[in-house]
Amino acid sequence: MRTIYYSAIFKRNNHLFISARDKRGVQVLYQYDNKSFLEQKFDYASLQDGELNGCTFERCSFRGASMEEMNSSGCRFIDCDFSGAQLNASLHRGAAFTNCKFTGANLFVAKFEDCKMTGSDFANASMDGITLDGGDWSYTNLRHINWRARICGHPVYRGGHAGLQSAEM
Repeated sequence: MRTIYYSAIFKRNNHLFISARDKRGVQVLYQYDNKSFLEQKFDYASLQDGELNGCTFERCSFRGASMEEMNSSGCRFIDCDFSGAQLNASLHRGAAFTNCKFTGANLFVAKFEDCKMTGSDFANASMDGITLDGGDWSYTNLRHINWRARICGHPVYRGGHAGLQSAEM
């Protein structure tokens, strides 16, 4: 990743945008480390190809956000709304998505490694090709979703791995 010389989080029409530029002013991938966000709206934002490390998002909205191929590591998402968000090919390591809403979200070939998903709702989400490697998916709502998941390289259809025993399927 290139060195970021300028980055900004700005608000327009009650929506937050993240902008990062190199020394020539060319927009580049974003990276945020150990930032906290409370009750912020990232609805319909372009957040693809970025990296979030150790960030906390509490009661934030990502409705319809474009988050394809983004990476999160050690982040906490608490009571956040990802309804209709595009999380295709995103990678999440050691993250916590507690009591989050993913209604109608697209998680095609997303990967979750050692993530805590407790209490999250995935109703009507598209989860084809999703990979679950460890973590805790207890008390999640996985009803009415479109998915073919892989857990540690093996297809899965019901609990027994990755804390899916208590998931509502």
